[in-house]
Amino acid sequence: MNEKKVFKKYLARYLLVMLVVVFCCIPFGAVTYRYIRDYTISNSLNQLEENVKEIDSQVGKMHMVVTMMGEDSNLLDLKRVHGTLPGKRFLYMKYMRDRLFEIHTIYDFSSMSFLLFTNNPIFVSASQVDDDFYDYYGKFLTCGDMDAAVFRNMIVRAVDSSPYLGVSDLTYYGSQRKIHLDQALFYIESVESRTGVGEKNAFMTFIIDGQKIINTLLPEDCRATALLQIQDRTGTVVFSGGENADLLLQNESSRNGTLNKGQYQVLTYKGKESGLTFTVGYPMAGVHKQLEYMVGLILLYLIVGCLAAFLFTIGWTWHWFKPFRRVLTEVAQYQPVPEEIVNEYDYIRDSILKLVSDKDEMEMKMLLADTQKQAILLESIFMKGFYGEEAKQEFCSKYSLNPSDSYYMVEFRAEGGDASGRQRRVFEMVEALQKGYQGKVLAVYPGPDKSYAMLTAKADMDDETLKRNLTYMAEDTDNDQVTVIVGISKRQTDLENIHTACTQARHTVRAYRRRQINCVEFYKENYEVKNSSFHSDTMQKLYDMLLSANKSSIQELFADIQKESHIQPELYEFRKTEIYYGFLFTIHSACQQLELPIKDHDTEQDLNDLSLEQCLNRLLQICMEICKKADSKKDQKKEDQKQQLVAYLEHNFSRPELNAIMASEELGISEKYLYALLKEQTGRTFASYLEDLRIQFARQHLEETDWSNEKIAQESGFGSTNSFYRVFKKQTGVSPSVYRKNRKE
Repeated sequence: MNEKKVFKKYLARYLLVMLVVVFCCIPFGAVTYRYIRDYTISNSLNQLEENVKEIDSQVGKMHMVVTMMGEDSNLLDLKRVHGTLPGKRFLYMKYMRDRLFEIHTIYDFSSMSFLLFTNNPIFVSASQVDDDFYDYYGKFLTCGDMDAAVFRNMIVRAVDSSPYLGVSDLTYYGSQRKIHLDQALFYIESVESRTGVGEKNAFMTFIIDGQKIINTLLPEDCRATALLQIQDRTGTVVFSGGENADLLLQNESSRNGTLNKGQYQVLTYKGKESGLTFTVGYPMAGVHKQLEYMVGLILLYLIVGCLAAFLFTIGWTWHWFKPFRRVLTEVAQYQPVPEEIVNEYDYIRDSILKLVSDKDEMEMKMLLADTQKQAILLESIFMKGFYGEEAKQEFCSKYSLNPSDSYYMVEFRAEGGDASGRQRRVFEMVEALQKGYQGKVLAVYPGPDKSYAMLTAKADMDDETLKRNLTYMAEDTDNDQVTVIVGISKRQTDLENIHTACTQARHTVRAYRRRQINCVEFYKENYEVKNSSFHSDTMQKLYDMLLSANKSSIQELFADIQKESHIQPELYEFRKTEIYYGFLFTIHSACQQLELPIKDHDTEQDLNDLSLEQCLNRLLQICMEICKKADSKKDQKKEDQKQQLVAYLEHNFSRPELNAIMASEELGISEKYLYALLKEQTGRTFASYLEDLRIQFARQHLEETDWSNEKIAQESGFGSTNSFYRVFKKQTGVSPSVYRKNRKE
């Protein structure tokens, strides 16, 4: 048999098989092309749905914010104002501004929010307030060429038709800087109380940056060329993006389709919560780019496959007589290894949702921690009073109080029923007091069944009126199993007596406990107990010991208190809460002075469950931890001072007038301390170390430059050439000139 003929015969057969395979791949490629195109469009629709859900979620949060604002007493007061704002109401605007600012620290989807009223010209935003919107507008807030009246009427009337309003060329001031938005979307909602009854005379507007909407809805790779339109429930276009966004109106009835001769792929989705219809025109150029890449990749694989098949056919034909297994082994090396297909988009989506959930949880924990810390400090003030005039001034500033205002301290104590019922009853009493009381109410909850509150009193308020109001609140309950005892201190006019007033309220409650009836009583002198030898001097001693981190003295102080408590156990057990929170307040004050973080110590556990010894041991442990942190901070400060001193000398050694006195003054330390720091860091005295730095500088410039000895002496800080010669020869054994000559040789 002619080998050439056999070769040609088998070659023809295998080439035919190869051609059949190639032609079979053509329809497969077409199907693959359509699949990739449909998958790209479907994936874009799914992504749009997810983005719209995010917008819906943000709208729901804005509605929730408006709902909460409807119950704010300060807002209710502003709504009642007709015409010019009375002077005493200016404080309410500040409160509302702070409330909006707190909202924006947590909820940042809206760039800004503000309040307008129909009864008055008041304007309130998260950063600014003004009693005359017409004066404010044009200076700090402008919208195109609209004047203040047109802008205000636009906001008010928008609520009746749609909560959404698209605007352009918007400029406002927020966070102490000027902000300009080419496009923005307003979300406007009337602020009403929980009952929903009453005139719509307050409107809250959220400003949403148009670019943030575009960034949320559109992928990053097509934001510059994509088309976007957002319509409200009436079909009115409230927002659009892209130069040819008006073309989308031609495709209103189609969920999916092409636009402008196939240049855009149009996708439409309606939000369930917001009621907005989102229409996006994705540029087909991007889709085609992806498809071209995939098609090119398929063609590349096809060409390489055909070439490999052709070469393989020749090889197979030429070596047809070789063992079958060997052929299979050679073929196996060309077979691709299949990989499991993973849906990356599902994974990314799940990861993002988890991150968002973790972020919300962390923000909630931070908010709760801050609230608990403020409650602990306020409770410490009630229990112990103020530690210095500065603390009292800070307290008045924080809560907008006048140090000379009259006030009462009130304790609420629930008894009977179950724990949840007592907790709920105390909370209801305080909440009712905060809503119905005409003055300021500052309340803390040291336990699940009790609360302390400070009530500011107007000049015309008498004791009987306060008692009558609190009695009405105490009897207004549907839980007969839980009773409440309300103890009221004497009327006070000096904040220095806040601890005394709190003690009076506490004694009053203890005098009327276990009576199984609702009771509201004022303090009487016979409720007081005798004071012990435990006084403020002890707190001052502890404060000084903490500042000096004197662990042994602190341990001795607590040991002395333990001994004294054994002599008068009943009295000390009775004053356990007062002692605990007095110490805790002193510890917090020391932490502030030492610039250490104030840790939130456990206050949820009722101190009644702990003995006085256990409370003191807990406080002693806290003090030891603070001393340890203070020592560590001092050591670090000392190391920093050492490094600062060495750096200072290395930078200033060239000054002829430099000495230890000058260095200590410029570094802000004593001369003696400077000597000690330098000795620890370098093992050298000040003079010898300074001399070494100058000689080192002189050596370097004698070796590397052609400076004269006079210039080197001047630049190195010796002051005179004679001093330079004398010290240099003492250090090196030769004169500067000889040293330079020897180095060059």
